[in-house]
Amino acid sequence: MTMGEHDVFKCLCPPKFGGPLCEDTLFCYYNPCKNGGTCKEVDHGFKCNCAEGFTGKTCQDKNFCKPNPCSHHATCVETLNGFKCICEEGYKGERCKDLDICLPNPCRNNGVCKDIQGTAKCDCLPPHKGHFCTETLICFHNPCHHGGRCVENPTAPCVCEKGYIGTYCENHVCNPSPCVNRGICIVEKGFGHQRWTFKCACPHGFKGKLCHIPDPCLDFICLNGGTCIDEQTPEEVNERDIVPYMLNFYCRCLPGFTGHRCESKICDMCDVNAECINNHCVCKQNYIGNGFHCTAIKDPCKPNPCKNKGVCVLGPDRSYSCQCEKGYCGAHCESFCNPCVSFPCKNNSTCSAHGNSYVCTCLPGFTGTNCELPLPDPCNSQPCANGGTCSFDPIKNEYRCRCLGKYTGKNCEVCDCPKARPLTNKITLDQKCDAVGECYCPAVNGMDTIYEEGTGCVLPGSNPCDSNPCQNNGVCRRIEGDKYYCQCTEKYYGTNCECTECTCNNPCLNNGVCIDIGTHVFKCQCAAGFTGTTCAEIVPTIGPGSCLSRPCLNGGTCLDRASGSYDCICPLQYTGPHCDVDKCANCDVNADCISGRCRCRMGYVGTGYACVKDDRGKGCGEVLCPINQHCVRGFCICLPGFHC
Repeated sequence: MTMGEHDVFKCLCPPKFGGPLCEDTLFCYYNPCKNGGTCKEVDHGFKCNCAEGFTGKTCQDKNFCKPNPCSHHATCVETLNGFKCICEEGYKGERCKDLDICLPNPCRNNGVCKDIQGTAKCDCLPPHKGHFCTETLICFHNPCHHGGRCVENPTAPCVCEKGYIGTYCENHVCNPSPCVNRGICIVEKGFGHQRWTFKCACPHGFKGKLCHIPDPCLDFICLNGGTCIDEQTPEEVNERDIVPYMLNFYCRCLPGFTGHRCESKICDMCDVNAECINNHCVCKQNYIGNGFHCTAIKDPCKPNPCKNKGVCVLGPDRSYSCQCEKGYCGAHCESFCNPCVSFPCKNNSTCSAHGNSYVCTCLPGFTGTNCELPLPDPCNSQPCANGGTCSFDPIKNEYRCRCLGKYTGKNCEVCDCPKARPLTNKITLDQKCDAVGECYCPAVNGMDTIYEEGTGCVLPGSNPCDSNPCQNNGVCRRIEGDKYYCQCTEKYYGTNCECTECTCNNPCLNNGVCIDIGTHVFKCQCAAGFTGTTCAEIVPTIGPGSCLSRPCLNGGTCLDRASGSYDCICPLQYTGPHCDVDKCANCDVNADCISGRCRCRMGYVGTGYACVKDDRGKGCGEVLCPINQHCVRGFCICLPGFHC
């Protein structure tokens, strides 16, 4: 203790004590706070302000949740030996860094979502299938008739038993029988997409695929070894068009014979001034005709038909022409003429006579024998690219392009902007020309590049959210580096919030209108006659007047039953309980639909469901030519001296 002025004392306290009378213990004297903690005296004790990452009365324990190690706003909870992250919806992982694509559940109809290597996979409950369990299994309720086996194929759902055809095996190839004239229908294996087809076993006197063609050669006899040929084929003959006395058949004669029944020998028919060569009658030299009638050839140049000293020239076909003296013209050189008198040269061009002919000297911009054609303006084809302006010089007959900005080249096709210098540590690009020829740096994956003099366009490090990739008001969240995810608003989903259930999946069938309610939640407004979640079910019409709902499609006629149901009477082309199955939907592109059946067009052969080009050509052995013609490579041409 020491005495101060005015007899006031002051206590000098030893270590660990303080206060006016040294009555207070100084707990912070030896700094009990560990790990960089700061000690502060409080009533009857002390308090440690711990450094970041530590906690406890003396900062002796590590604090795992400061700073927060959890990502995406997750809550950090201290555990006995560390911490645990409580993730927000949509995230998972030890530190909530990974997206949880199964929250909210994208699978519809009680499907179970599984995360398979970052992709949502739905395990669907019957009768549902598809990526999000929005489709219905075709075979859940077997649609196939007559014992057909159902397969999950929308275009061909049924594998039919022998003889049955149609999308749902509803028809039989032999019921009704396509064979006419008492032909017997036999089921055969088909080919291609048609599993079954038929053939007709024809009775005596008929042939063809449907036994619809009479055989005219049964009772017709060809003479001199000739063969009766029936030219009609199943593809060419319609049963209703058969007329017995107009059947198309003929006798194919052996060489040297002709006639309807091969009754005449060709060499016996030759003229006395003709020779028979290879079974053809050919007039002798200096005679003309068809071989059956030959007359002596007259020289048309005797006497000379040409006037004014014109020279008569005989042609190989015994015709003639006149070569006229200078100054004369006409077929027989009968006229004195100047070819320029009629002013044949157009567009102010100059005419020069050269004997019986003339030459036109054209002015610039015109061409042609009579200078009647303007030179084509190459600018009409718009050769100048990138906004270049084309001008045409008719004197030089060439065009020029006046280019915009940095565009150059004959057709302004070259951009003359600076090129980039390659760098190992940066991505560099050449500058490009915009619409008016100005140079600019292109973007890379939605990120802008910056021009550096001498280097080129450089891609700087950037935030992937800067390009605002999220659509429909989605919020972009950067994950790490150049990765991001989009937090979508209600009803939208997808990598960039680009999808709703109606826009990307459109689950409503039969012209139903899809309305989005929430994410993967939708409602279908069904068209008349359909109902169900996806409008896949036909509205049942039970009771009197069931035809009022018009259940029969494609022109089908509805008949009410006494029991309260109905029947659809379908047109020939359609079938099915509601006339909704088109029998000719699978016709070949080269086939026509006739009374509900596919028939190949003329020039094609096949079942009607598969037609190929009929390239079977005919040689001379199958061709019968008239008397004054002979066959060459399948074609009939005139004999010498005939005009056909």
